[in-house]
Amino acid sequence: MKRWFGILGLVAAAAALTACGGSDDDDSLPSAQTLCSSAGATAKVYNGASCAGYSGTPVVFLAIVRNGSYYGCSGTMLTPTRVLTAAHCVEGAERMAVAKFGSDSLDDATGVLATAWKSHPSYARSSTGINYDAAVVYLSAAMPNPTMGVLKSAEASVGQSVYIAGWGQPDGELVVGAAKLGIVTSTHLGYKYDGGLSNTCQGDSGGPLYRVVDGRPGVMGITSSGTAQNCGDNETSLYTNAQNASILAFIQENAPGMAVY
Repeated sequence: MKRWFGILGLVAAAAALTACGGSDDDDSLPSAQTLCSSAGATAKVYNGASCAGYSGTPVVFLAIVRNGSYYGCSGTMLTPTRVLTAAHCVEGAERMAVAKFGSDSLDDATGVLATAWKSHPSYARSSTGINYDAAVVYLSAAMPNPTMGVLKSAEASVGQSVYIAGWGQPDGELVVGAAKLGIVTSTHLGYKYDGGLSNTCQGDSGGPLYRVVDGRPGVMGITSSGTAQNCGDNETSLYTNAQNASILAFIQENAPGMAVY
């Protein structure tokens, strides 16, 4: 499935415990500092988008065991014990944990186990994408990371600049990018990637597409699917529209106390 990638080290450690990114008229990639700070992290590589400060960001790494294999997905802390992710990430999962970092080393992580996970009741695959691709993971203990709410007051529109973040390829580390919406429907947000800005890839599934309004980041979409295995130019990337009334109600029901603004 698009947006998945196999991983061993960090997931094994966890399992052992059982982009508004600038003006809407600006097509240039924001600075590394701007990208990383939008997710509550700091720039790790000069003029890049690889970020440090893993314990200071709501964008977390999910370790998943399915059919005896380890997988990684991304997620967003809604509350200290609830993580928003994609439903296709948890489909068929046997065990799950969120990575808790003691430092910015992928080798220095323990896992907070999930006690349950719930997918949107209308979740389904189709020939044009994945519908209602949203899930909430319940954790056995609170995470120290900050949380991010859902942005409802500023509706998504074509041409908006957004941030995207996740733990996917090519390096399996936290990366924040920027994109511009070209697709806005009641159930999906997205764009056709032309190589000019950023794009999500395998392992970024479940991570947030978000804007920063009045200094506060808010989730608008959930990384869901794409049309190219190499995540390259001319790919159409789709995100579950978290502002959809049914999806937002599902998220709120399973993450009591989460912020909506």
